[in-house]
Amino acid sequence: MLTKENHLTVIQYLKNKKLPLDLLVEVEDHMVEQLNYKIETEEKPFYLAWIEVQQSWNKDLKMVLSFNINRKITRFQKEITGKTSKLLWKQTLKISLFPLFFTFILLFYNKLWASYWLLFIYGFLYAVLLLYALFNFKIIHSGSQIRKRNISYLQNAVTNLTLCLIFIPNFVFVNFWERFEKLYQACVHIIQLEASGWEWFTAVAYFSFFILGIFGLLSFRECKKQMEFLKQKINFKL
Repeated sequence: MLTKENHLTVIQYLKNKKLPLDLLVEVEDHMVEQLNYKIETEEKPFYLAWIEVQQSWNKDLKMVLSFNINRKITRFQKEITGKTSKLLWKQTLKISLFPLFFTFILLFYNKLWASYWLLFIYGFLYAVLLLYALFNFKIIHSGSQIRKRNISYLQNAVTNLTLCLIFIPNFVFVNFWERFEKLYQACVHIIQLEASGWEWFTAVAYFSFFILGIFGLLSFRECKKQMEFLKQKINFKL
């Protein structure tokens, strides 16, 4: 069994790697399990077992540059962040596909119905985002603290959700009918292959807010799961 000093050695090593708390706890569990096996089963002293465990993690814990956050992080964090983001984007596109495709169809079938449908899907999405934020206000309120303390590799999700709550009403609901008319004209010209660059930008930007809203919700949900994991594992509190 590892002593308290042994545990502190592992933790300090991982802190020096600038791992977020949730990943630090996860990697620590793996390292402790490896160390216990080497010490108890292979009957090796701690210093030798610790050297071997560090060597086995050398590639994963190598510091590499991350362009997303403009600083060096471990390869392990970069890979798990990339995999999680890829999965979240796949889920986002699956969820967004039908409502946006249906919107596009309605725009050429019945202009008025299309406007009401857009109001409904954006209104429903915003209501869900707002309720989710209210029920998890403590996490939202602690967003800057979460980033400062480097609590989770998904900590940017708090910012994403907050930005969605700000941008959707300002760029969708404000002057809705005027914006909808511009969207309608842009989509018509796109189908006719006569759209200007600005019209392409108008259409893409308008629908992007819906996609980003879904992504913001899903990523925040994953961030919340990490908070729950830390709460159960180490009794973590914001």
